Order: sequence, then C-alpha cells, then structure tokens
Amino acid sequence: MSHVKIPLFAIKPESAIPFNLFRKEEDHYALVVEDGDIFPKNLSNLMLNYPNNEPCVYLHKKDKPKYYAYLENFLGKITQDTEVSVKEKSALIYDFAANTLDNLFQNPESKELMNRSKNLILNTINIIFAHDNSVKSMMEISSHDYYTYTHSVDVSLFSMGFVNYLNYSYDDMANIGYAALLHDIGKSKIPLEILNKKALLASDEFEIMKHHPKYGCEILQFHGEKNNDILNPVRHHHEKALGTGYPDKLIATKTHEFAKIIAIADIFSALTTKRSYKEAYSSFNALQLMKNDMLHDLDKHLFFEFVKFMTTISRQ
Repeated sequence: MSHVKIPLFAIKPESAIPFNLFRKEEDHYALVVEDGDIFPKNLSNLMLNYPNNEPCVYLHKKDKPKYYAYLENFLGKITQDTEVSVKEKSALIYDFAANTLDNLFQNPESKELMNRSKNLILNTINIIFAHDNSVKSMMEISSHDYYTYTHSVDVSLFSMGFVNYLNYSYDDMANIGYAALLHDIGKSKIPLEILNKKALLASDEFEIMKHHPKYGCEILQFHGEKNNDILNPVRHHHEKALGTGYPDKLIATKTHEFAKIIAIADIFSALTTKRSYKEAYSSFNALQLMKNDMLHDLDKHLFFEFVKFMTTISRQ
C-alpha cells in the first residue's frame, strides 16, 4: 500500500505541513495540502464530512518519519484535548510509541529518540490521570503479535497502569514507565539471528541473550542516566525471587521493587502475545499459568495485586 491513513485530529489547522496530504477517492488519492503549505482551518470542517464519517487524511508511506517528527510537536496538546476521545488518544500514543521504539532499537545511541521516549511517557501519564478508563483503552490496543518494540510498549503500559492502581506517586510512575519502555533496549546489541529466531533459543544462544539487561543499563548510562529507579529495573527485570535469575542472581529482598513489577508485566505481555512457536494465552489463562508455574520466581504480594488490577480493568 503506497499511502497510510492518519487521524485528522493529529494535523493542526494553520500549521505548516512538511509532507503532502491526500484525500482518498474511489480510484486515486487526491492532493489536498502540498508539502510546505499551511493546513487551512476550513479544510478541517470539509474533511469531517469524509465518507463513512471517518475524519482522516492520508500521506505517502515514505513520509511517515516526517509525520512522527511533526506529531511530536503537538502530542502534549492532543493528549489534553477534550474533543479527542480517550480511545483516539490511546491509539495515537500507542502508534507513536511503537514507531519511536522501533527506531530506537535500530539506533540506541540516538539522543533525540531517547528524549522522545521520555516525553512519550509523560504524555501517556497525562492521559492516565485525565481518564478513568484510559488504561483499559490502551491495553485493548496492545499488540497481539510479538515484536520487541511493541512488547516494550505493552510492558510500559501494564507497568504504569499497575502502579497507578497501587497509588504510586507521579515521579514513580514516570520512572517505572520509562524503565519498562526501555527494559529490553539492550536487545539492540544482541545478534539478529538470535533476536529474530522463530523458535526457542538453544542453550548457547540463550546465554548470549542473557546479556541484554546489562547492555540495556549500559546504553542508558551512555545517555547520562543516573537515576537508580530507572537503571536498576532495566538491569534486574530478569532476576528471580530465589536468586536463580540473571544477570546478578539477586534474591527478592535485594531486587528493586520496580524490577519486580516490570518482571510481572514482562511475563504477562509475553504470554498474551502470539509468537511463531506458540499461540497467545488469554489474560485469565496467562495469570493462571503464572500462578501455578512461576509464582516461586515472582514477588507473591505484587503478583496477587496485579491479578486484582487486571480484574478491575476487565470490569471497567
């Protein structure tokens, strides 16, 4: 497909558009705003009368990077716009987050993308605080197929939603959201033949994979991160309660609480997404499997609170 659809509310009237915008006709895409022009205010009203009552525009697929760069300037305003529904905000945030993480995994040294990730977390928190059902809305959008970058977005959403349920502070939510979003960034240093293998890893491949939490912590330190509420969870999200995890074999009492939360969200996300070698579990079956087979590895108190959180979400 040569063109991609974007929501009309993502394009701000009277702003300069750094890409061509199109309207979809029966057999072609008609140019409505040319690259470099100002988006006319009256055009928004015309586009609201789009067929099937779907206010949207299209851009050429090659211009998607320009679109996300443009969108970043308005993301904060969009998340606070009372005329945009929580479902629309959630979908836009998820799409923006997935694109940002996809690019960051390809270029983990990018300071621009790292800063974009931090701003993304703050905008997500704004939605969570502004809308009671925002977490459920975001979780419904979460990916059903496993990709490293969408998995990271899902783990961040689950973690932030959970700590919001536990009434953690704004700063704690920001720290755990950022740590969860980047918990797997160290996988950018893992060979692609291992990372993209469409089967369970062999023992020697798994030993290489086990380095990714350490690599992730090093990447964050490269960017100047010094906050241990972020560094420790990234490094220790694969530690286990009895000290059988990696990379530092920490027992539960020595493991940062945010790492324990991210570990639960990480496993839940992995179980509820489809992989090449397994189907996705339902939320209920995933939690049941975690309780029956993995509870000895997890913080029991946090796990049962997570079950209550998921139950609350399902009833909204």
